[in-house]
Amino acid sequence: MKQRQFQQIVASLLVFLLLFTSTITVTAEGGNSEQNEGNTSEVGHIDVSPDLFHTSIDEVALTFERDDAAEQMNVYIIDRETDEVVRFIESLDLPDVDADTIDYIWDPAATDEEPIPDGHYFFAATSSVEEEEQIAAVSDTVMIHSDAPRVFVNGLESNETIEVNDNQFTIQIDSLFVKKDVGEENIDLSYKLDQSGDESTHLTLDEAGQVTVEDQLEEGTNTVVISAVDHANNRIEETFQLDFIVKSETEATDHQEEIDSQAIAEQEEGVEVEEIDEPEHSLTDEQIIQLKLNLQELGFGSFSDQPTAHYDEDLTEAVANFQSVVQLDVTGEADEQTLGEIDKLLSLPYRDGEEGDMIKTLKEQLTLLGFGNFPSNPSNRYGPVTTAVVVEFQQYYGLIESGIVTDEVLQLIDGLLAIPYEDGDSHLLIKQLKQDLTMLGFGNFPTEPSPNYGSVTSGVVSEFQDHYGLPITGDADEATLNKISTLLSSEYRDGEEGPHIVTLKQDLSALGFGSFPENPSNRYGSVTAGVVAEFQDYVGLPVSGIADEQTLAKIEELLASQYRDGDEGEHIVTLKNQLTVLGFGNFPSNPSPRYGAVTSGVVEDFQAYYGLPVTGIVNGITLTKINELMSSLNYQDGESGAHIVTLKENLTKLGFGNFPANPSPNYGSVTSGVVKEFQQYYGLTVSGVANELTLAKLDEALDGVFAIGDRDRAVITIKQNLTKLGFGNFPASPSDAYGTVTAGVVKDFQAYYGLDVTGIYDLKTREKLDQIVTSPLRDGQSSNQVVNLKEDLTKLGFTFPANPSRNYGSVTKGKVEDFQQHYGLRVNGIADPVTLAKIDELLRSSYRTGQNHSGVVELKNQLTSLGFQFPNNPSSAYGSVTEGRVKEFQRSQNLPVSGIADEITRQTIQSVLSTQRKIVNGNETYSFSQMERDIQRLKAMYPGLVETKVIGQSLDGRDIHAIRLGKGSTEVFINGSHHAYEHMTTNVNMKMLDEYAYAYAKNHRFDGWNVRTVLNRTSIWFVPMVNPDGVELVQRGPSALSSQLASRAISINGGSTNFSSWKANARGVDLNRQYPALWNTIEHNPGRPSPMNYKGTSPLSEPEAKAVYDFARSKDFKTALSYHSSGEVLFTRHPGHVANIVSNKTGYNVVNLTHSQSGGGFTDWFILNQGKPGLTPEISPFVGPRPVPLSNWTRVWNQNNSVGLIVADEAYQNRNSR
Repeated sequence: MKQRQFQQIVASLLVFLLLFTSTITVTAEGGNSEQNEGNTSEVGHIDVSPDLFHTSIDEVALTFERDDAAEQMNVYIIDRETDEVVRFIESLDLPDVDADTIDYIWDPAATDEEPIPDGHYFFAATSSVEEEEQIAAVSDTVMIHSDAPRVFVNGLESNETIEVNDNQFTIQIDSLFVKKDVGEENIDLSYKLDQSGDESTHLTLDEAGQVTVEDQLEEGTNTVVISAVDHANNRIEETFQLDFIVKSETEATDHQEEIDSQAIAEQEEGVEVEEIDEPEHSLTDEQIIQLKLNLQELGFGSFSDQPTAHYDEDLTEAVANFQSVVQLDVTGEADEQTLGEIDKLLSLPYRDGEEGDMIKTLKEQLTLLGFGNFPSNPSNRYGPVTTAVVVEFQQYYGLIESGIVTDEVLQLIDGLLAIPYEDGDSHLLIKQLKQDLTMLGFGNFPTEPSPNYGSVTSGVVSEFQDHYGLPITGDADEATLNKISTLLSSEYRDGEEGPHIVTLKQDLSALGFGSFPENPSNRYGSVTAGVVAEFQDYVGLPVSGIADEQTLAKIEELLASQYRDGDEGEHIVTLKNQLTVLGFGNFPSNPSPRYGAVTSGVVEDFQAYYGLPVTGIVNGITLTKINELMSSLNYQDGESGAHIVTLKENLTKLGFGNFPANPSPNYGSVTSGVVKEFQQYYGLTVSGVANELTLAKLDEALDGVFAIGDRDRAVITIKQNLTKLGFGNFPASPSDAYGTVTAGVVKDFQAYYGLDVTGIYDLKTREKLDQIVTSPLRDGQSSNQVVNLKEDLTKLGFTFPANPSRNYGSVTKGKVEDFQQHYGLRVNGIADPVTLAKIDELLRSSYRTGQNHSGVVELKNQLTSLGFQFPNNPSSAYGSVTEGRVKEFQRSQNLPVSGIADEITRQTIQSVLSTQRKIVNGNETYSFSQMERDIQRLKAMYPGLVETKVIGQSLDGRDIHAIRLGKGSTEVFINGSHHAYEHMTTNVNMKMLDEYAYAYAKNHRFDGWNVRTVLNRTSIWFVPMVNPDGVELVQRGPSALSSQLASRAISINGGSTNFSSWKANARGVDLNRQYPALWNTIEHNPGRPSPMNYKGTSPLSEPEAKAVYDFARSKDFKTALSYHSSGEVLFTRHPGHVANIVSNKTGYNVVNLTHSQSGGGFTDWFILNQGKPGLTPEISPFVGPRPVPLSNWTRVWNQNNSVGLIVADEAYQNRNSR
């Protein structure tokens, strides 16, 4: 704080303190004065802990009563004796929180300033309200004590050797704790002598802070160690050297004679010796001695217990003082009148040693006036304690401090305790009066009020008198005190019982106060008192918790005007219309006259909104509030004014209505209609009247609204948050301008989340944006909601572990993004309301397990067409089988695998079905690349029927494809193009695939066969092109191969690039002479790589043959056909039924090779090693060593089109068990 500002504040504070402390007394116990009390309603209190502290080691906790209007508090510490500011502590900015108190810790040591001296102080705080300083709070007295006690022996400190002639020494402690005004605080004091070893002796100080130790010293030098600890934990230990010198009686006599001789010598030398000039008197020596003793007993003079008989100056002064006090002529001479007055006082019954009931009454009266600490039932004896208290009383009121109660003292006591109590009085009955008034709800006295009757007390008494119809005097007269007593003994207060208490509780419950049971007890306890206090506070009565006559009258008044469930009448119609206008309920335009449960609920809403007791019953409190609101309505049809213009402008800002730039001040039907739109949008009661709820919502909506043309730093955050949520494409550091682009993005946001699409960033838009950006279901959050989300996503195919964690991390965010991406939602990784709604929609789909829906029949039929088999006439039930088939389809299409046929799944089914058609053209030179394309297309069109796999690679790295067609577990095998120029056999394989799949999907018969039946029982595996390198070489020439293989092939081909007669693979090995069956006895082997017939160096030396061999061995094929050309014959080592039925279809003759020793062919191996039927159909009429011409295609296809179905059916019928 700047020095100038500090000085100004201190100056203001000192002015206040001068006024504040001019009429107060701050006692050692810290009690506040009447003036302090007078400011209680405006000046708060500061609690200080501890109230005794050491500035070097203690921290001090200050608790302030908060000034609600204050913006800042400045804290000072004030000297209690001088009322001067000794230290500015700190300026505190008050937090904007709903708290009654402010806590602050002050560390006195955390400063470079000089320590505050020991002494008594109090704290004061000024508050800053609109830059104006004013007193806010003060504390009780606190004590700072940082200095250790000082120790003296016989008035000397420890650095001096102390000579002691008699065997005693006096210890004196100089400390704040031995001063009179500290109270009962004490010093822990002990000493030890060197001759006593380690044993210490504890001592108790007198009121002067002294103690004398006797008869403990030994002759010679004594070492005394003195230790002292005060209540602020300040410690000191001092060592003293005491020389104890014992003088003999002769030495003492000689010393006295020496003094007497000196006196005689002085007289002889003419030195004048002063003689005592005694006043004239007629008193004997004994009378003088008695006079001194009597005066001392009365508090005049300070004579020894054995005074001299001289009428000296001290006696003369004491007599004069007595005469002055008792209003006699002041002469200093003890005349008869003076002596008589002394005797009179000494004869009074109120003095040390006296007894009687009047002594007991005196003690009680002194206690009421705040003097002494007598017990509640004091004794009737006047002893030294009573004398001391009377002296204290006399001293306080400026009387003779004799300790004897004179008539003057008695009259003063009676006057002080007399009724009425009025301004200026001070005694404990006034303290009790304040406590009684507080109990009855009047005033704001502290828990322990002062005994002073000041202007504040007078004001509170006036309020009490006014409230109860008493004469307003401000004095606590007899009528006032009697009324207080009557109220405090009311039958409606804590501790009372009876049926009247039951009625009271029921009445309070009917008014919405308390939570008493239906049959409450008849006891008036603290809970009942609390409810009564709450009621009194609510209706503006003094809060006492005692149900006085005014409280009971108010309850009766409110109960007399009630509408409740079951009532009927036009007043109920009026009530409903009023509630509608005020924005509550949804009553029709012509409501019924009945007060029912709905009306009760609307009334409860009204009461809750306006902080009324929520009863659902319209009592006087509720009616008053309704009428108050209705009378203040000025926003309705027919009203006019500048406020209507503002209303229209504000509605326009929020996108409601189409008012002109300068709207009229009239509230008509158009304005009413726009207000209705606003009310409906924000979920308010639609009345067309801009009531309090509507205006409050309008103000709330206008707070932070942005439209095109606005600029604000908040717009940057809006853009960044929109980007987070997947809206717009703002840069990383967007501008603060709200332009057309921003408005467009806001429109997208509003449309997406179902808000009114205005492009204005209004309240609902802000709330929705904030709700999503701060969603508990976003990256970095953790809750049980996250677990539920993960479990739901897992059900929908976005999988998490079985027991997912509560954490929403990057993985969860990624899964949510996948979900949003899949379902066409905004991709932001936050499980926002739209995402959650989509999840809920899917989990409640009619296409899920346990549902029954007519669309399920069509779904099953469609899945069957795709190869996911259901019966011919499926049911409408969606069970576990359906779920399984849907999962298969979803898996085949890389969809989330949930088993729920959601919209995307069903759309994908439709999409795949729409692609189904025949695609293979057998009447063309069918290339390897064309075959691969068709395989992929077939798999896409028939995902449940067609399975593909690569079983190996050719020499030149081409894939060797195997394709399964069908659903059955019985399997047969068909392959083609072992020989390069026999590539029309690939056409036959692929055409079978194409035709059979299409017929299955469309549920058509093919060549008389029920394709679905056959393929549901038996699966046909095709390897359409065993020798892809050779086929490519025949069809495209050497350029189809890698350079090394191409050069080698040309060399093998005799240097020719015409490979039309090439049968072998790329390095001249005949693949149909590679299988390990009669391989060693193969005939016509050229012995070296050749365009045809070379069997290779060993069986399965070629990767193509090895791939087919391994594949066939991995399966349990019941039948195998290996297509070749040409000649229209069927070669087999297994003549019989299978050969015959194929022969019957094709018309090809069966050639029995059973006895042939030349082998190596695929069917040779299959028959001989597997022991199952195998056929080698040679298609087409014989054309020699060249490709079958396309002109033969139709003949070939017609002969072989259903061969695959024939062998598949035969295998199932005859050999479907392994």
